[in-house]
Amino acid sequence: MKKIALILSVSLSISLSVFSSSVFSRETNFIDIDQAHQNFDDIDVIVNEYKIMNAFPDKTFRGNNSIDRYTYSVILLNTIDFLNKKMLEIEQEKILETSTPINSETIKYQNISDLDKNHWSYSKAIALLKLGLIRTFSDNTFRGEKTVDYIGFAIGIGRLMNIIYDDAPPVLKRKWQKEITHHVQSIKGIPEDSPVYEPLKLAIENNLIDAKPGNGLTKPITRYDVADYIIRVINKLDELRKYIVFTRI
Repeated sequence: MKKIALILSVSLSISLSVFSSSVFSRETNFIDIDQAHQNFDDIDVIVNEYKIMNAFPDKTFRGNNSIDRYTYSVILLNTIDFLNKKMLEIEQEKILETSTPINSETIKYQNISDLDKNHWSYSKAIALLKLGLIRTFSDNTFRGEKTVDYIGFAIGIGRLMNIIYDDAPPVLKRKWQKEITHHVQSIKGIPEDSPVYEPLKLAIENNLIDAKPGNGLTKPITRYDVADYIIRVINKLDELRKYIVFTRI
């Protein structure tokens, strides 16, 4: 018995040692984020596994930095492509078709005066415009270098969530409603008949973005929070995928 106990003890010790070394000596691409950081796992997955966001060439993530509308377009379209792939894995239709064939609608967006055709994100900005997840301003400009605030990001996420939400069965919708931890507190200045009100409300009520006190939602969104909120959307779709697979059994 003592011999068995000793073998088990040694085996456990070796296993823990291997586990410890694999976890705590894990390579990271970010020289500015400690692995103990609360957002590290989300960022690691979003950048290195899902390829939705990028680190900078100097191996920094710069989590406190803001993003512009060009970068936002790339991140959101990468998210959609990733979600489409997840649905195809279980032999379901894509949630959104992101290809942009040349037609009159696409040409309309190509005529936006300040949308730089040579910009690295141009094709993805066009695709996102066509999907209606991002829109031009009233003067038909794109303003790609304009900083994205929490409201702007939440609207895009909310529009995407609306598609996932529409495909979800009532039992899943009820579950999400029960899990709501934030309520709409910060959008009193937006009329309820505004086209941005409902997607913003949906994003906040489904805990895809944190409600911010005062004028917090009008502040630039950080890259840390972008990674966090994208993970939340992916988790919602994963719940839907699990439900679809389970009901096939």
